[in-house]
Amino acid sequence: MLRFESRNFILLSFLIIILNQCPAQEIPDTVIINNYKTAVKTQADSMIFWLQTNQFEKYIHVHHPGLIKALGGEKNLQAELTKSFVTRGMQVISYVNNIPEKFIISESNIQCVFSQIQLMKLNFKKVEISSTIIAISYDIGKTWYFINTGGMSRELLKQILPEINDGLIIPPQKTVSRE
Repeated sequence: MLRFESRNFILLSFLIIILNQCPAQEIPDTVIINNYKTAVKTQADSMIFWLQTNQFEKYIHVHHPGLIKALGGEKNLQAELTKSFVTRGMQVISYVNNIPEKFIISESNIQCVFSQIQLMKLNFKKVEISSTIIAISYDIGKTWYFINTGGMSRELLKQILPEINDGLIIPPQKTVSRE
């Protein structure tokens, strides 16, 4: 008669053999891309919410480190945001972050662009700003960093984000007065 340990070993070996014979389930590309779309949209919406509610520290942390550095660092950027939004009364009235359509996947990151439309109050006037936002992830789409490309040349973007993919199409920013 087999001892208890021997029986467990045989059962475990049998289970391993059976599991190795089962084909692995691959996740379809459409599911992965839809997960990316959801993550980008959710995190971009959080970014604008933090701007609307003057949570500048959280707002800054979702921006690409290269952009933060180019703008003088976190403390300088937080001071500028406070001056603009709290002291001068700049305000995001409403916004729409559109869902990205195309993702460029490399060994080191995932990149995409999406359009963002903000209705803002600037100097007691309402202005609609249509921008293109670059989103980039270095951890397979879990965390996204953002760069608003409004007013930036491709050369400047390349300095801030050297790994920017040439396949990203970045339309120019449009600003329209609404009053």
